[in-house]
Amino acid sequence: MSRALKLTLLAMVFPHGSHAAAPDPATLGEAEWLEIDRMAREHRLRPLLHASGAAGRWNTPAPICAAWQAAYRRAALIALRQRADLIRIARLLDGAGIAGSALKGGSFVWEAWFDPALRPMRDLDILLGEADANRAYHLLREAGYRGPENPELDGEKHLPALFGGAPGQAVELHLYLFATYAPAQALREAAFRAAATAQPRVLAGIGPGAITGFSATATLIHIIIHAVLDHKLNNGPLLLLDLEELIAHGEIDWAEFWQMAASIGAVRSCQLALALAQHWHRGEAALCIDWLGHTPDRLSVDLLDKAGAMMLIAMEQRSELGWPAMLLAARRGERRAWLRAFLGRGWAKSREPAPADRDASGSQQPAVGAVQSLLTAAQTSLQYLRTMIAAPGRRHIGDSVAVANWLQGE
Repeated sequence: MSRALKLTLLAMVFPHGSHAAAPDPATLGEAEWLEIDRMAREHRLRPLLHASGAAGRWNTPAPICAAWQAAYRRAALIALRQRADLIRIARLLDGAGIAGSALKGGSFVWEAWFDPALRPMRDLDILLGEADANRAYHLLREAGYRGPENPELDGEKHLPALFGGAPGQAVELHLYLFATYAPAQALREAAFRAAATAQPRVLAGIGPGAITGFSATATLIHIIIHAVLDHKLNNGPLLLLDLEELIAHGEIDWAEFWQMAASIGAVRSCQLALALAQHWHRGEAALCIDWLGHTPDRLSVDLLDKAGAMMLIAMEQRSELGWPAMLLAARRGERRAWLRAFLGRGWAKSREPAPADRDASGSQQPAVGAVQSLLTAAQTSLQYLRTMIAAPGRRHIGDSVAVANWLQGE
């Protein structure tokens, strides 16, 4: 799909940003409205579109308006269930003497200044100490949550997802806040985690107990690291909502923010994310960011539009198009370690049995053999290549290169 249509959707969700390049939604035809709605559904933007009054401003087709309204109501109900789920988990952990930290949206969506229906969460993320993670995992399984019997780290950051709380919603127990595939990254993650957990904050709507939150300042940095460095902006435009709300209401300590960003080598990532938040925002007033000498240089409107388009990647292509972006954006000294970790995970995944290869109890059958693994890897590689050479794939990779070059100061 065209970048212009992606920018139109961003302009509808964030109507007060600087988006002169976005076509007027009033000019959209039926097929384009369907594509706008598809992207909105895929990236959890329907509730925001309903709440923003976008339907009334642009004569949106009635069935799409109804879908946006239904999505908002559904998101509100799910948020209530997730809140009850987090309270339940907090009590279970409290009874076992285990302390944890709610991450990302789970740490602020129940604040009085936030409407949780605007930010549908796919899962609840909880950071635990290494010594407690497995114990907490089995504690939740004993309480009725479903997950593999013998958990191992999934993607280097968290244990396999657990299900059994809010319908369709996962609980992820994290050992790490961001990627640690290279030794330097592991050191940065440990330093940031120590600083972020040093001053736990009672969660609004949850109350005192085993699960606390980071300060708004640390949460802002973690959300940026997660989106820019770990996901290369492919986890969706709700990043912009998070940044806007935390900046406007979270009482950010900007001196501490820039000091923490510098200590983990994330100043340019923070500059890019904050500039994006200023470029695309909902409120009529401009976002007040105290750059403290860190105003980004050579960050053009064109580059910000490319970064915005990257956030609206087709979800089924995140894997195929995400890994080139991650490789390009990795620091030069860390690219080999990242590629080694990526290929290792890919080989391990190719040896996993398919869902159909499970017995009646849900236990996995033995992993497939090496020959079958090679065939699977070859088929996957071919699919990746097809996606990458198609026009949308080339465009996304080109945008990723431009953004990666800026992040690396080139």
